[in-house]
Amino acid sequence: MRELPGNCSISCDCLTAYPLESRRLWDRWRDSNNNILETCTILTTMPNSLVAEVHDRMPAILGPGDYERWLDSGITKAEAILDCLRPFDASLMRNIRSALA
Repeated sequence: MRELPGNCSISCDCLTAYPLESRRLWDRWRDSNNNILETCTILTTMPNSLVAEVHDRMPAILGPGDYERWLDSGITKAEAILDCLRPFDASLMRNIRSALA
């Protein structure tokens, strides 16, 4: 990870050979005042070698072979899908822009 002075951050756009899907969790629920809330989170994992140059984590990205298993509502044990949270293969990505944000 690059050390930068002050509050600087790095923006890095990566290109893959096919459209990618990051792993997100979404839910609709009611708060204590009975208001409906829709919330979302992006799951992160350790960075691959490309992203590690600019950050200490990255979105967990699904490869096409993982889509069905990740979305399978019949899976009830986390162990069955934990390997979907592995860092995305850096050889399938390339850095197309890196700039101070």
